Amino acid sequence: MIFIKKWEIIDDNIVLYDRVSGELTNLKHSKIVRKKITYKYWDYLAWAVATIPNNRVLSIGFGAGTFVQLLEKWRVPSSGIGLEIDDSFDDFNKLYADYDIKYGDFRDTLQNIHSDFDTIIVDVYNEYGYVEEAYDSKWIEKYLALKKKDGIVILHCLDILGTLTAADISVPKCPTILNSLISSVRKLTNDELYIVPLWTSYLLWIGPFPKKIETNVAELKWLDTFFRLRVCPVDVLDQDLLILDTPWSYQKLEQVNSSIVESLKEQDCTEYNKYSNFIKILSNVLQKEPTIDKINLSLDMLEKINIDSNAKIHLYSFLLAMKEEWIMAEDVLDDNKLTIKI
Repeated sequence: MIFIKKWEIIDDNIVLYDRVSGELTNLKHSKIVRKKITYKYWDYLAWAVATIPNNRVLSIGFGAGTFVQLLEKWRVPSSGIGLEIDDSFDDFNKLYADYDIKYGDFRDTLQNIHSDFDTIIVDVYNEYGYVEEAYDSKWIEKYLALKKKDGIVILHCLDILGTLTAADISVPKCPTILNSLISSVRKLTNDELYIVPLWTSYLLWIGPFPKKIETNVAELKWLDTFFRLRVCPVDVLDQDLLILDTPWSYQKLEQVNSSIVESLKEQDCTEYNKYSNFIKILSNVLQKEPTIDKINLSLDMLEKINIDSNAKIHLYSFLLAMKEEWIMAEDVLDDNKLTIKI
């Protein structure tokens, strides 16, 4: 029997190997959490759960339970079921006493789940891209059927629209994953629909606007203020949207992203420069664990950019939070909501 290594821990990140070539990829699948914030997408998964007290969660694509680690550090109780295809994460997952982890293809394991949940998280990727079937109409309909009346379904999405919406740049009229998902959701439900962008990713949030979290944990208090101001309503009709054909591979996403950037460069230099500046600033602090010098460099760069928008305020707050200046990071937000243009 040949043993194929599936992942490796590098700087507390669980990084996947390519199943065919055996080479290490750049995909950070999960994380061993040391602090109360990761400054990555796991934060908004955990935050979404924390907005509902004593949350009963169904997590599709549980991985090594990074969002549960964050909840434990915030002292926020939750429980539920995690679906994960890779049982090699079991040494991590058996540590979560309040979660029942079921291993196997989600299409099989989900068939045997019938109870209602407060929150359903969909975060299903592999080393090649989206497992797009987890995001199609058939399964979204199943998720909606499993959530409680006032529950939420959140779809974690990776593409350039996370950066565009975070930078307050109009979403282009072209086929995108966001368009595809909005179209699918709107054919199934009239529930409230929101986008919650981070920087290179976003949540598509189906259900009620999140309630404020009552907490004395400084990190979570800032995070709650930050994300609640980034919850943007989606008010578009599905028939106006251009759908992106599958497969949603990383290679295809790169092609779509490049096309959008080139179009932006040709049609609107101001918006393109805004996008470029955001990328430069974020690259200092997101690609690797940032030093204080790198964070200060990004703050200096941001100060010099001539942009008058709430997007700049949000980025300033985020950089202050990376320096753990929690009170200042929260104060500068001052109820300045992010807006998106679809």
